[in-house]
Amino acid sequence: MLSIATAAQSAAPSIADPQTALPSACLQALCVLARLQQVAAEPEALAHALGLAPSDAVGESELLLAAKHLGLKAKISRSTVERLTLTPLPALARLNDGRWVVLAQCDGQRVLFMDPAAGEARPTIEPLDVFATQWSGLLLLATSRATLAGELRKFDFSWFVPALVKYRRLFGEALLVSLFLQL
Repeated sequence: MLSIATAAQSAAPSIADPQTALPSACLQALCVLARLQQVAAEPEALAHALGLAPSDAVGESELLLAAKHLGLKAKISRSTVERLTLTPLPALARLNDGRWVVLAQCDGQRVLFMDPAAGEARPTIEPLDVFATQWSGLLLLATSRATLAGELRKFDFSWFVPALVKYRRLFGEALLVSLFLQL
């Protein structure tokens, strides 16, 4: 599984060229979240696809649209600190100052999150009560559609159909030989 630090390093913008405009920090956070869901995403390409300038503010509706563009099923949800341990993570959490951070884990006492706006590609561990003072209560919950479809698929005869189709000639020959051996 992809770690939050690995996903963050690949989402960190390169600053070698000072003329290159940095994309919005919330698009960077969304791209880190997408990478944690095994979906390839680049903040610059996403901003270009949505027609956003690097200086444009990105609101909740733009984030939902960007998530949909990446093939993620996403929704905005309001939660409490007590329910944070029951929340499916990773998710984006909105702080009181308007920044979005990638919330990776919550064990009831501490939270693990990464803030792309800080410019550091390392996750931060904070006590839950400290995080609660900074957090606005809004979450962007997201999952990839492929993951969702994989969880809904039952184990039944349909699992074997692709193998049967692929090797139908061999199965046919084996059945034919078996029939002649029975006679």
